[in-house]
Amino acid sequence: RKDEVGVDIQTITQTKTLASETNNMEKILQSLEPQMEVTTEDGYTGTLTLDHTTVKVAADGYATRTKDLSATRTYPNLSEADLSLIPKSIEDNGKSLTLADVQWAETSEAGADGAVTRYTATAKYTGTTSSTYATGYTVTADYTGQVSKTNCSVLTYTAIFGSMEVPEAQTDPAPTNTPSSENSNGATAEIDIKQPLLIGGAVLLLTAGGVFLFKRYKGRS
Repeated sequence: RKDEVGVDIQTITQTKTLASETNNMEKILQSLEPQMEVTTEDGYTGTLTLDHTTVKVAADGYATRTKDLSATRTYPNLSEADLSLIPKSIEDNGKSLTLADVQWAETSEAGADGAVTRYTATAKYTGTTSSTYATGYTVTADYTGQVSKTNCSVLTYTAIFGSMEVPEAQTDPAPTNTPSSENSNGATAEIDIKQPLLIGGAVLLLTAGGVFLFKRYKGRS
């Protein structure tokens, strides 16, 4: 272990939060700074870089917006100024509108039976439409990079590794072919039996020889 005074370097990530009026990611990325300078509470300083994969957008809330709609229709060459001849509702751009007002205009035309009066109706239709919209957006993005701090205490640890020879593995000697206890006992028993027989036979031979010699000797005398 060794105590030194030097530079300590760390990798950190900071999240930046900002408000946005749009959720269009292209516009949001253009509004974010690619890098930012930081100074941490414990004295580390450095430059962090935007991680584009961490950019997120969330709606702050929603509200309902109501919009007034209106449309005008003209109905010419009517025989009478009669509201029953005017449609009470129409469809305009997929929205249903209802009759709100009618203005009449009349014209006279000469005919075989005299003057003929014709009417033109100008009808106004109105309606409303509602839509939901986000009241605002919050953008979050992570910035990552290395920060450093000078004149700080740095501890250096040195590890020393040694080596040792691994002993060779010892092999067991090959087993010798020794007779089993059963065979050994059998052989011993066989030898023990043969020894008295051999001794007895030798005694008989010696006895017989002695008798033979005695008889032979006696006969000569």
